[in-house]
Amino acid sequence: TGEHVKRTCTYVELISKKFRELGYYTKVLTDEMIANMVKAAPLHDIGKMQISDAILTKPGRLTKEEYDVIQQHTLYGEKIIEQNLTDVEDATYTQIAEEMALCHHEWWNGNGYPFHFIGPEIPLSARIMAAADVLDALLTIRPYKDAIPLDDTLIIMENLSGTQFDPAVIEAVLSLKKEIAASMKK
Repeated sequence: TGEHVKRTCTYVELISKKFRELGYYTKVLTDEMIANMVKAAPLHDIGKMQISDAILTKPGRLTKEEYDVIQQHTLYGEKIIEQNLTDVEDATYTQIAEEMALCHHEWWNGNGYPFHFIGPEIPLSARIMAAADVLDALLTIRPYKDAIPLDDTLIIMENLSGTQFDPAVIEAVLSLKKEIAASMKK
């Protein structure tokens, strides 16, 4: 939804700046890099345009077949961005947008998709996007679940540190409780 896009942009910016403030990737996370990540964040799920609404809005659990279909959105997204932005946008921005779309469901421990990347094989932009995406998914109502309170959301994310998420990214997320709470009131 449009609101999901706005919230994930906010979370990408908050996490990126806090990540840099904590001393991680200080030479990579320039103001320009962060601006490109925030600008690219709305495209992370663009591949879902190729997925049936019946699957995307299904209440309850997906079947194995439906889950296999939805996993394709990362590949579709990267292809859509490549085909439509390569000659229109700056190459750095396009690369970041492709990385975020393609790899935001990769897990730190290799159990994600589509490539089962492990740890730092996952592009930094996608590691940050993954945390922003899940943060918003947990905090908001979805067709298949109720919203989860912020304190519980942060506990869930902390418990997924080192498995689903880069531990350093989660360190940044956990230190942003007040800022996340303030952004939820807007």
